[in-house]
Amino acid sequence: MLYDDEYIARAIRGEYSTELATRLNLSERMMALTLKSGMAVAYAGILILCHIPFLSLLLETFVRTFSRGAVGFFLRGAYYKNRLKRMGKNVFIDVGVTIWTPENVEIDDGAHIDTNVTILGGSRDHGSVQIGKYVHVASNCMIAGRGGIKIGDYAAIAAGSNIYSGSNYYQDPQDKAGRLLSMSGVAPLDMQYVIEEPVIIEEYGFISLNSTVLPGVRVGKAAVVGAHSLVTTDIPPFSVAVGAPAKVIKQRPEPGGMPSS
Repeated sequence: MLYDDEYIARAIRGEYSTELATRLNLSERMMALTLKSGMAVAYAGILILCHIPFLSLLLETFVRTFSRGAVGFFLRGAYYKNRLKRMGKNVFIDVGVTIWTPENVEIDDGAHIDTNVTILGGSRDHGSVQIGKYVHVASNCMIAGRGGIKIGDYAAIAAGSNIYSGSNYYQDPQDKAGRLLSMSGVAPLDMQYVIEEPVIIEEYGFISLNSTVLPGVRVGKAAVVGAHSLVTTDIPPFSVAVGAPAKVIKQRPEPGGMPSS
């Protein structure tokens, strides 16, 4: 349901780092069965509450601020399993996470959405956020999916970083008269010009501390964006880019060989 048998076994043993299958003795197997049964009952209750609008709102407020312990992770996992478009197994959603328009958000197996992350899934008629397997979105990040965001498997978004797939712009390129536009997102729509373009962070990509990625950017496979960078154009695979705007400064080694000079 929320966690696979191997994950539960490792939790009981405290052997998260081992690469070998965890074998439980009889008493541990009984403990695992009891734990799974209790979680199933609790999950069923949360499922019912999630379909009652007012109670669902109260439940979200409660689970968002519950402790970082096992119970808190389970409550948040069970709640968002019923609210997101799709959520895989062994997903950690941490304290203070806010997800708007959760029906536009997908989180795959083993991902960790860390403390105080905000995910904006767009509006009800457009927008999306797809977070791949074993992705870590670190604390205090903003993921704004108005134009669509896809984060590939094993990628990482470091603390304080922002990814925007939609942004207000100061002029409409099609407006020859050059009328004055507002940069405020709450201004009347006919007074705004909004750029909406998808952002793709390919698998193994890394967005370092306090960086910002703007609409229409693709960060290639295993590319690294240095800390405090502003990414305005595509970053090729296996590149290391830094600065504002981010520029490629070197290549990282590719599997099976070293980068060409």
